[in-house]
Amino acid sequence: MEVGAKLYGDARGYEIDKMNRPLAIIPVRNEADILPWVVKHLVEQGCDIHLIDNWSTDWSSIKLPWDSQYDQRIRSEMWPSKGPDSYWQWTEMLQRIEEIAQAHDGWVIFNDADEIRRSPRTGETIADGLARVALRGYNAIAFRLYEFWPTDNSYIGDPESHFTHYRDDSLDSRLPHIKAWLSKGQRVDLHTHGGHQAMFMGRSIALEQWVLKHYPIRTQEQGARKLADRRQRYNQSELNLNWHAQYTGLNPQAVIKNPNELSLYSNAD
Repeated sequence: MEVGAKLYGDARGYEIDKMNRPLAIIPVRNEADILPWVVKHLVEQGCDIHLIDNWSTDWSSIKLPWDSQYDQRIRSEMWPSKGPDSYWQWTEMLQRIEEIAQAHDGWVIFNDADEIRRSPRTGETIADGLARVALRGYNAIAFRLYEFWPTDNSYIGDPESHFTHYRDDSLDSRLPHIKAWLSKGQRVDLHTHGGHQAMFMGRSIALEQWVLKHYPIRTQEQGARKLADRRQRYNQSELNLNWHAQYTGLNPQAVIKNPNELSLYSNAD
């Protein structure tokens, strides 16, 4: 550990080097309504952030109301650097995330711009939880997905406070979500499995599942914009791999759900 590094920890005695905080890497495409809350949550959970903006037209990562305390905690880039692409090049985006992760010494979280993650232990921050997991000899985390859907059309602000009902039978919920790992200079493979899991030699997944709250559709208007943008920009070669299938057949006019068709979320889930 570098001499003079500041430390913080909890009553169990493990410590985290503030010079080496977990790094959350967030790909962004038109998520300005939710991204500020995701960033705020991650910073409060002890993480630094690297935003990769795929040339959002709503300036998602450019015009965010950052507090001054966040200035040294967030990096951002426009990707691809040459300018906007006609297609959503997800494979290449994942390879860029692999590069950034490889250069980080410590925990990395691959976190979409519409996701909130939490430790399974009430009151434990992400940073403290990852330090605890590493001390037990594990170097990867699997998450249980809760896919939240709107039951009204009034979302604004903190998604955790607004959305209360989720699906547990979606396509995404049946796939693995191994999206946090301890980086020690190794190149992980995210792109082979479409970003659903980080593959690397010596991977040891913690026994406990962490919480992943996903908010893909927040209002009818946002849902219609997102679906139109995504569908016209998908790369056919990725569609041939059955990627992006979670939005196939979804009617933009039918994104507001009846709560009785969903499950009510509680912290005990």
